[in-house]
Amino acid sequence: MTRPVISRKYRGDSTGAYSHEKRLEEERHRVQEAEKRVVAAEEKLAVRLREAEREASSASRDLEQERKKLAEAKATNNEEQAALDAKARELQEAFDSEREAIQRCDLTSLHG
Repeated sequence: MTRPVISRKYRGDSTGAYSHEKRLEEERHRVQEAEKRVVAAEEKLAVRLREAEREASSASRDLEQERKKLAEAKATNNEEQAALDAKARELQEAFDSEREAIQRCDLTSLHG
């Protein structure tokens, strides 16, 4: 009479099939746990990637705004510089006119 296979589990299993099956089951469990950790790590990385993309997008928008402000400031500076240059030319012309007038007065007083 043969004994049922189940009884081998409890008798030490002389063929080693139970212990082999047990090791396989433990290995499957370790693999499943490792797969869960990999999936969790991938999800965390995906979240970090999305956050980094949002930050990069925000930084890009901020940079573009700063570039626009700089361009506006340059334009304003150029306009102000042009106005100052025009005023300087005007003052230089007035100075030159006054100098010429003074020189004419001096010449007329000398010949007068």
